Amino acid sequence: MKKLIYSTLAIALLAMTSCKKEEVIPPPTPTSNLSSYFSDNESNAIQTFTMDASIAMNMTGNNGVKIYVPANSFVYSNGTQVTGTVTVELIEVLDVSAMVKMNKTTTSNGELLVSGGQIKISASQNSSEIYLAPSAAINVSVPTAVADPQMALFTGNQMSDGDVVWTSSLQDSSQQDSIIITQDTTGGGGWSTYYNFDFDNDSLGWINCDYWWNSGQSLTSVTASLDTAYNTSNTACYLVFPNINSVAALYGTNVSGTFSASGIPVNTSATFVCISEIDDVYYSSFVTNTISTNHVENITMTETTLAAIETAIDNL
Repeated sequence: MKKLIYSTLAIALLAMTSCKKEEVIPPPTPTSNLSSYFSDNESNAIQTFTMDASIAMNMTGNNGVKIYVPANSFVYSNGTQVTGTVTVELIEVLDVSAMVKMNKTTTSNGELLVSGGQIKISASQNSSEIYLAPSAAINVSVPTAVADPQMALFTGNQMSDGDVVWTSSLQDSSQQDSIIITQDTTGGGGWSTYYNFDFDNDSLGWINCDYWWNSGQSLTSVTASLDTAYNTSNTACYLVFPNINSVAALYGTNVSGTFSASGIPVNTSATFVCISEIDDVYYSSFVTNTISTNHVENITMTETTLAAIETAIDNL
């Protein structure tokens, strides 16, 4: 009788064990630090100048941007005159390589801009932001190889992802919103021709020499189609137009692996730049093609190194 009970128990336990489903452990969620790549590049591009607020000063950036700050140009947030030592910071983003590395595109209201270069100017004292006095203006000269008289001034609002939204300042007809092409016979910074303007935004910030690109072509949508492993959390895609010194973002859609933009002129040459970092491994693709109507570019991402990506970006 005991043997029968033991046997029945063993069979029951065996049945319970066999019926129990094996626990499924999901694979770890992939991680990415791609956003840090862009923000680190921006931080590393900051150039710092120190001046006495009561004495005018000329500054020249590593890439040739010149800044003239008149004496007594700054005020505190309460409007009183700044005295003592002031720190002025400059970021130069003058070509498409720098634009991609720092995630600084050149579109306004969804339209491509022909860019003469972007810069950011900020001022502080003891790490606290200070402002331009209401009557003050900083003179800025941005170097150019070939001067374009169509250039106008755009101001930028930086978003949380680091990209900048550009707005034309032409609605203000004052001299401080116009760009004048000037020659510098001293050759400071290795350049002789500059876009020269007065910058009077009290909070300073991002400015850009641009104009809307009227290519004369019809506009279309452009899509980069990648494997579904690539999405907005780990991948950035751009359309680069070296001939007009401009970069447009291809934005992620609700379909994984798909990045798109609209308002792109057909029959123009552009380079698709896609960069990804997943679990500390980098992937990229650089493809140049002529834009067609409702263009879809099938992108194959290849494992690579950060150094190789930066070399390819520098060669755009």
